[in-house]
Amino acid sequence: MKFVNLPDEYKAIAEILGKRLGTDAVDVCVEYSHSEELVVSYDGKTGAIKCSAKHHFARALGLFVQYYKKSGGKPFKKTERASFDTLSCMLDVSFNTVLTLDSLKEFTEYLALFGFNQILFYMEDMYEIPGRPFFGYMRGRYTYAELKEFDDYAFDLGVEIVPCMQTLGHLSTYLQWPEASGIKENAMVLEPQNDKTYEFVEQMIVNSSAPFRSKRIHIGCDETHGLGMGASFKKHGYREPLGLLVEHVNRVAEICKKHGLRPMMWGDMYISFASKRYCNYDTEAVISDEIKAAVNPDVDIVYWHYGSLPGCDGALIDKYVELNGRPPFFAGGVRIFVSPLCDNILSEKVTRISLADCKAKGIKEVANAVWCYGMTIYQTCLLELARYGEFCYGDDDRDVVERFEFITGASYDAFMMMSNFNIPYQTEQQRAEASYWADSLGFKFYNCDIMQNIMEVDMINFKPSEYYKQNAGWVKTVTDEEAAMWDAMYEGTKLSEHYRKCADWYSPLCEIEGEWTYLYKFCYSLFEAMAYKCEVIENLRAAYDRGDREMLAKIADELLPGHIAALDAAKEAQMYHKDKYLSPFGAGSVEGGFGSKKQRAIGAVRRIKKYLSGEISHLDELEIEKHRYPLGGPVTFAR
Repeated sequence: MKFVNLPDEYKAIAEILGKRLGTDAVDVCVEYSHSEELVVSYDGKTGAIKCSAKHHFARALGLFVQYYKKSGGKPFKKTERASFDTLSCMLDVSFNTVLTLDSLKEFTEYLALFGFNQILFYMEDMYEIPGRPFFGYMRGRYTYAELKEFDDYAFDLGVEIVPCMQTLGHLSTYLQWPEASGIKENAMVLEPQNDKTYEFVEQMIVNSSAPFRSKRIHIGCDETHGLGMGASFKKHGYREPLGLLVEHVNRVAEICKKHGLRPMMWGDMYISFASKRYCNYDTEAVISDEIKAAVNPDVDIVYWHYGSLPGCDGALIDKYVELNGRPPFFAGGVRIFVSPLCDNILSEKVTRISLADCKAKGIKEVANAVWCYGMTIYQTCLLELARYGEFCYGDDDRDVVERFEFITGASYDAFMMMSNFNIPYQTEQQRAEASYWADSLGFKFYNCDIMQNIMEVDMINFKPSEYYKQNAGWVKTVTDEEAAMWDAMYEGTKLSEHYRKCADWYSPLCEIEGEWTYLYKFCYSLFEAMAYKCEVIENLRAAYDRGDREMLAKIADELLPGHIAALDAAKEAQMYHKDKYLSPFGAGSVEGGFGSKKQRAIGAVRRIKKYLSGEISHLDELEIEKHRYPLGGPVTFAR
């Protein structure tokens, strides 16, 4: 591919992304020209790309190659217009998912091809602070040089890297060390009203922003629970948390201004203070003059919301506009944090609703947050990021299958099938009615103990109405008819059969060698582990109650060993991912998670065999009456 009139600042994009797209094999001349719309076309002889920004050119380049190869050299034309000025991805690297520098570069290439122009780089303590050796200690923190190289690479691709850190809460990994003893309110939150705290905050702001060109910085300040009730209470007595938050934000804003930075912060605490239920999604929250006066005009507000019922996003956007008279920066979220496998079915619904409301409400900056928590494979977010791009450059995602598969080489269907780990999506109705009532449900099943299982009743008699009432109920009133609909929709669902069916679906993909084979093996093994586990749960107590020694022997000799083998295979696939894409730091918690489940399964085998041999006369764990999982609301959406 040869270019005519290509601006110098676009040439690095053509070179870097050209390698991924294989433009050397595209024998065509493409002329660039400036246009507010993004246009790619080919008349059968020459091509054209029209756009007005670097990130638009990155997206256009991918579109041109995709359509050229699809058409077989026949004429085509594609026109788009961006709905938002900022299309961002918040990438978390603080929860044991520390991407290597090469992985960060690869991830940025994907984002550029999807049309993103910003990464909100969430670090917490993943950067260096001179004189504070325990800040990010043994966590895989990045060096200044690494972050500078990342910023340079992203800049060439038209992507701004905005440092995101925490200046009040979410600092437990540092506050655990004696080095931080003089500045902590509690185990998670920094102490306000303490000059030493602000000396530390300034160190964080300076060192987190230094490697990056951006003059924006995210200062956190979300979920500061317990503010004013720890060390500061003992020293100064009770103060209203809102007043402490206001003072803190004002001091941090002054530090940012001193260093030429424009801060942004999460806005959930303001809505919580305005809510009678202390709920940051309360559509009935009253934004009083006191709350409005608390908002610093020099700090941009970010509204985060990672899943909703229809209507919640639009209503809350209005509440955020009331705070300071201007639209917030909206942050949606990929449903990657709810289980080891991303729920892309729910993500699709959430994206569709939230971005429609953002467009209707005049929002100009949007992000999709990727919170990995170290328990999943971060690339499973790519499908939803691709979908985000399609909605941001158009009004639908009808091209997302072809777009995603062309850019990544992965299977769209395989990524969508992952959703079935969190909740059975067996019918079109279940897919259409996807709702956040199922938040973390599959993960609860995955984590529950085999012998001392608090999820036993729910796993045997899968009845989702109570979950629906819990999670939906604090946003809207749930009728008995709605709850009955959910139960009817899943009536007769046998989880072991569901998970086995999903494992069988992935089995053929595991035989095809390629870049994504390890991921398909990871999916297969997790579904296999759950199929065995659910079959054990469905039969264990019943067999014990009726004295069915044959079934108990099958559980101990076949089903539990199958579960253990599948856990081992999932761990190996996860460690392949860790070794190839991530820093080794945090591997202990990942391996430990698999290890604890394996050891508990081994313990279950031992207990059952002791019972069958007559060494023990009872399995006390199976004689306790089991209840449905205890529910209580509202749900806490903690990251």
